[in-house]
Amino acid sequence: AVNSGGSPAGGGSTQYFVGDFDGQKFMPDDNKTRWLDEGADEYAGITWNNTGNRTIFIGWINNWPPANKQIPSYIWRGGMTLPVELSLKKLNDSTEFLVKEPVNELNKLKRPVLTLKDVKLSHGKWTKTFSGSELSSSEIRLTAKMGNASKAILSLKNDLGQQVDIIYDKKDHQLIVDRTYADRNGFHATSSLKHAVTIPVNFSILHMDLFYDRSTLEVFFDNGRWLTTDLVFPSKLYNKIDYDMNGTSGKIEQIKVSTIRSVW
Repeated sequence: AVNSGGSPAGGGSTQYFVGDFDGQKFMPDDNKTRWLDEGADEYAGITWNNTGNRTIFIGWINNWPPANKQIPSYIWRGGMTLPVELSLKKLNDSTEFLVKEPVNELNKLKRPVLTLKDVKLSHGKWTKTFSGSELSSSEIRLTAKMGNASKAILSLKNDLGQQVDIIYDKKDHQLIVDRTYADRNGFHATSSLKHAVTIPVNFSILHMDLFYDRSTLEVFFDNGRWLTTDLVFPSKLYNKIDYDMNGTSGKIEQIKVSTIRSVW
């Protein structure tokens, strides 16, 4: 965990290095800095030592800039990330990176709410409003074709005009989390309202897995190659999903929404 700043979204975060460890000495393959989570609010992550052949990671959902302000929650400050399983993958050019995937045990807590396939977009847009608290603790799995679109935006919104946007910018090679209009009382004035992750490849098909739990947002992009964790404090829970491809052609191959019940 790095506390002195320098993370992609500012503040602290969790770095990792690829190499060989003989039990006493670690020899890195290179000097490249890699970030396990590139959001604004993951810090001090740890792994368990009693999980068999699996490497399972959990982090603190918070960061020092917002933590040192009055967080609009009672009676706690921050929370914990989803437990994620880590695995090392290799690209065709032999570049290695960590894949982050929610643990399979989470599936036992899910209840499907919506499953749609081959959704044609009207003027490049699709929207769905949910009832009650269906989205308050939920997973949104999206697979979509980019077509000729240079940008795709997945938004969570409420009836008060508050929203958080997850943007894939194909032209500028970025994944952006925009919380400019997400929160009440300007909570994130000392944190990164809008931060970007460099995506060095162009995707013709998007794979995005988003977990929203009242005040936390965890986004797994490209099957867990990239992960962002961020806090949001809307005055009213988000109850609407918007998907926007800026009026250009494209198609949602599948979108699946599930509620996640509490373990308490």
